[in-house]
Amino acid sequence: MAQEIKVGLCRGCGHDQCHVKAIVEDGKLIKTINYPESPFTPLWTTEGCPKQRAMVELLYDPRRLNYPLKRKGARGEGKWEQIEWEQALDEIAERIGQIRDRHGAEAVGAIIGFWNEQWDIARFFNNFGSPNVANINAPICSGVEAFMNIVCLGGITCYGPPTDKVKCFVMWSGEHWTTAGIKWKAESKADKIIVVNSTGSPQARKATIWLQPRPGTDTALGLGWLNVIINENLYDKELWRGGPSASTN
Repeated sequence: MAQEIKVGLCRGCGHDQCHVKAIVEDGKLIKTINYPESPFTPLWTTEGCPKQRAMVELLYDPRRLNYPLKRKGARGEGKWEQIEWEQALDEIAERIGQIRDRHGAEAVGAIIGFWNEQWDIARFFNNFGSPNVANINAPICSGVEAFMNIVCLGGITCYGPPTDKVKCFVMWSGEHWTTAGIKWKAESKADKIIVVNSTGSPQARKATIWLQPRPGTDTALGLGWLNVIINENLYDKELWRGGPSASTN
């Protein structure tokens, strides 16, 4: 059976950033491998993140839902029937239209999963007349750091790849050793690596300083750092010029 190699993007984490090569046999994905020739590799490719390696299993998992289901019977009974996509779309459109006519557009909302879904759904709800679109990334993924970047720095600065010119890296709770190889490459060149992680990990064992806060006390640790940095004038005042004032706010 002839195999083909196709270039694509891994969707394991929703960012659609890491370029991969897909090994396809008779129209079926066999496995994914790294794509070192990609011009984006120095920025994003993680050299085999576990999420990338799980793509085949995820795609063909027999438990994956590939068609719409409609509740059959009373709520909570767990009874469902498979219906066609056209029927599902028609019934959803009719139902949310009834809700809008009776209660107003803002009575309808949506919860989005991955980033790659949010733009189309957000645009739909904008035209529908409702601002009620929530993203699960906000509490469990990058939403928190993005929000704090906007508040403190005026924009999102946390998504770019790290530079190999940094002298000290702080890795807080993440696991770049196994899930973001390109970031770890840059971090490992730093003179000092500080890992904040309650659990032992390959990354923690490579750290210059490994801090193990009790679970739930990370905020206190971070505030303690800020207290020392501000009170001892260890921050670059020019960096804050024109932005939020660390000394007054």
